[in-house]
Formats: sequence, structure tokens, C-alpha cells
Amino acid sequence: LLLAASSAQAALIEVRPGDDHTKLEAAKPGDIVEIYPGTYKFRVMLTAKGTAQKPIIIRAKDPAQRPVWDLAGKAVKDWPGSYTGGDRGRGAWQIRGDHYQISGIIFRNAQDVSSAGIRVINTGPVTIRDCVFANNTNGITGSSSDFVVEFSEFDGNGKTSSSGNMSHNIYIYGGKFTLRYSYLHDPREGQNF
Repeated sequence: LLLAASSAQAALIEVRPGDDHTKLEAAKPGDIVEIYPGTYKFRVMLTAKGTAQKPIIIRAKDPAQRPVWDLAGKAVKDWPGSYTGGDRGRGAWQIRGDHYQISGIIFRNAQDVSSAGIRVINTGPVTIRDCVFANNTNGITGSSSDFVVEFSEFDGNGKTSSSGNMSHNIYIYGGKFTLRYSYLHDPREGQNF
């Protein structure tokens, strides 16, 4: 009976083109967020804290037609999103919560000073699986107590301007990071990892 009550609290959240950051950011422990095919142009700040038994799962509705976060056209900080801190331009998606499992999404053209497709901020665990990071200032950045990236591709990440810090396909500055079964290639500057 307790298991049934616990399961009943979890939700399936569907995100479609035309939606904003609200649904994604509202996900709670045990929820599954499915993102429909299409192009999305807003920033996301994930702060919920899942558990090992109730992770927050965010995935492509159809892995054969991946959703695309494409922030081309203006700096990341200038796109809509709920987070208004001075570092809002540091990632198309920023994660301050934990126990997130993210899969099947393309992150591209997140360009801003020290920005990334995904930035993980002193948290964890976080798992990113089967994602593509292309033409961002950095593919991913951050620090986590347990950050796993697997079956993902990092292609041509690096800033497009000549000013600012060096940028890379992956830039990790602390914590425990595991990279496996992934393809890193053609960084614009800096290093693959």
C-alpha cells in the first residue's frame, strides 16, 4: 500500500515546443519529464533534489527525433528563463539539484562568457546519457560529487569570439567525474577534456 501511494505521487510531465522553462523546473523526485521533438529556446535551472530511489528523469520523448536546445542568435544570459543571477549566462541548463538523469537531448549554440550546454554546480549525483553538445562555448562544465557522462558526443565546442577564458569540449573543475563510451572531437580551441 505504501509503495502504491509513493508511486502515485510521481508524475509524467510532457514538455512540447511552445512551452517554457516552468514544467522542466517543476519536476520533483520520482517524476519523469518527456520532451517532445522540436527546437527549444530558453534557459533552465534545475534545483530539485531527487533521491537514489526517486531520481528526476528528463528524457527525449522520441530518441529518434531528439529535442534540441538551440540558443543561437543571442547570448545565453539574454534568453528567457527563471534564474536571474549574475551567472545566468553560464549554461543553457544549470543544475544545482541532485539525482538527475538526463538523456537524448541535443544542446547547441549556447554561447556566452564561460557558458556551456550544461553546467553542474557543486552537486550530485547527475547522469547525462546519449546527449549531443555542439558549438557551445563549452560542452559541459562544473563540479559534482558524482557526475557521469556516457554515450554522448561533444562536437566543435569552443567560443566564437577571441576574448574571454579558454573554452573546451568538457571543462570539469572538481568533484568526481566519470566519462565513458563517448566521442569528443574537433574543439574550436582549448582541449577535448
